[in-house]
Amino acid sequence: MKKHVRKRPATFYWASGHVQEKSDPAEELRKELAFSRRCLETLRADNKASSECISALRRQLDMRNSEVALAREERDHAHRRRVEAEASLAAVSSELREVREREAALTAEHDALQRRNAELQRENQSLKRRLNVRNGKESPFGEGGAPSMNRPFRANSPQEKQDRKGGARQGHEGHGRRRFAESGVEVKQETCLDTSVHAPCCKDMALSKIGERVREYDRYIPARTEHVVSRLGIFKCRACGKVVYARPADVLKRMSYSNTFLAAGAVRHYVHGHTAGDVERELGVGEGAFFSMMDMVAARLLPAFEEIRLETARQFNVHVDETSWWTDGVKGYSWVFHNRNVELHLFPGTRSSSVPAEFFGYAEGKAPARTAFAKEDGERADAPFHRPTPLEECRACDGRTIVSSDRFSGYSPLDVRHQYCFEHLKRDLKKLLASSEEKGKPPDEVTRFHDALLPLLAESMRLCADKAIPDGEYYGKAREIKERIRKIVFAEARDPGVQGYQDIWREKWESLFEWVEDRRVKCDNNAAERAIRPTVIARKISMGSQGRNGARNREVITSVLMTVRIRGGDPYQWLVDVLDMLARNPDADVAAALPEPDTTLRKRRREPPKASQSQSA
Repeated sequence: MKKHVRKRPATFYWASGHVQEKSDPAEELRKELAFSRRCLETLRADNKASSECISALRRQLDMRNSEVALAREERDHAHRRRVEAEASLAAVSSELREVREREAALTAEHDALQRRNAELQRENQSLKRRLNVRNGKESPFGEGGAPSMNRPFRANSPQEKQDRKGGARQGHEGHGRRRFAESGVEVKQETCLDTSVHAPCCKDMALSKIGERVREYDRYIPARTEHVVSRLGIFKCRACGKVVYARPADVLKRMSYSNTFLAAGAVRHYVHGHTAGDVERELGVGEGAFFSMMDMVAARLLPAFEEIRLETARQFNVHVDETSWWTDGVKGYSWVFHNRNVELHLFPGTRSSSVPAEFFGYAEGKAPARTAFAKEDGERADAPFHRPTPLEECRACDGRTIVSSDRFSGYSPLDVRHQYCFEHLKRDLKKLLASSEEKGKPPDEVTRFHDALLPLLAESMRLCADKAIPDGEYYGKAREIKERIRKIVFAEARDPGVQGYQDIWREKWESLFEWVEDRRVKCDNNAAERAIRPTVIARKISMGSQGRNGARNREVITSVLMTVRIRGGDPYQWLVDVLDMLARNPDADVAAALPEPDTTLRKRRREPPKASQSQSA
């Protein structure tokens, strides 16, 4: 490479006195040759490095080409797999459509078979009742068979006893007419000095008083409403300056009607069964005002109602019954739980077992998948003072409750002991005889069975109703009646109707004689039938409640006032006293004001665990 020589201007030579040196061409060539050689070595080194770099790049390119080839092979393989998967998906979709079509066909066939099965079961049951489902070799009832069948049964009562009316025992002296002072009626003393002779003794009577006589009678004074204007004092505290207003003793806060007014309306409508229209006309109020008053009364009595619900779960024996009830035109049901301690009325929209199961729970293995009253354990985790539910209260006591009822299947899954009603069995026995008479002349076997068993059912109910008989005599007669019934219902019979009726006793034998072991239990369910009768009458008169709020008021007020009555209190006076108590103290405990229950009818509560056991646990 030629070395660049800087050219200097002409003034450099003549102005500075510098003399330009003469260059040697050979020397310059040598220098250029040496410089060229150095450049050549440098280029060779660069060329070698470039060749190595190109070789490395070629190797990388070969590797990339091999990777690209592998990626292309994988892509082709994945494409083939996708095509195969799409074909498989199409085949599976086609099979799925076929399976769904077959499923729909099988579902329709299953529904048809279920309907056919139900029809066959009904037909089978009908044929079993018509045919002899046992062995066909039984002798007619009352002829042959077990030795007990040859014994004569108890004869009917004498004709003079059948003609006697009234329910008192033979030889009962009676109580006589009560005096007026004993009956609790206020006695008013009057003096009658004038004469009002209806039949004069002569034309010109001249009477002179010779003495006095006393005559007692009752006088009815119609109820009346009076409007009261009360002048109430206003007071001011000298210490703090607070203004205090005096209140009437018999009126709740912000109420326009006295406590006696509210109590009279509630007792007449919910206890005595008067219609709302009659009570409104008697009290002189409108429909809206009357039901607003009942809303207020129900809200005040709600704590007592909840206490009655808990008390129902504590009872040893409870009579239960249900009937239909309409709420806002929708059919629901009315339930009653009754004994000598409580009378609880409920108006849910269902007749299912979930209503009594809220108090007694389900037996093991008989609970449905979900129950209406079931709650998760975490719902009450934030509540430090949890009030127990009726079910928890029931399980806090030893033993299972004895539920007296008819043979409605809704009671079967409950965790209770059953006592089925003899009165219903008595009706079924009479229906058996009536159905045989409709077909013509009743068979002798049905007549003999009816005449043998009916007196024992009536005698059982009379024995349970007799409170004067000593315990030893009661249990002896009860066991005797049970044995006599057992011989009848387990005897051989040929008539299908008699066999079907005997099957009821045989299947439910353990649930028919709780009254034999404990005389607190009755063999009939008449207590619940009588308790629910006012509700049936109210349903027929008013066709139910106009809304859920009305049904709620009815169950609260009816339950509380009826419970007060069966515990020996006067519902009207008790409600007046409670409302007066709330007028003085709005935070008063209404539940504590209920009359004391009979603790002998309760189940015994479980004993709490000992301290050592709780610590070890």
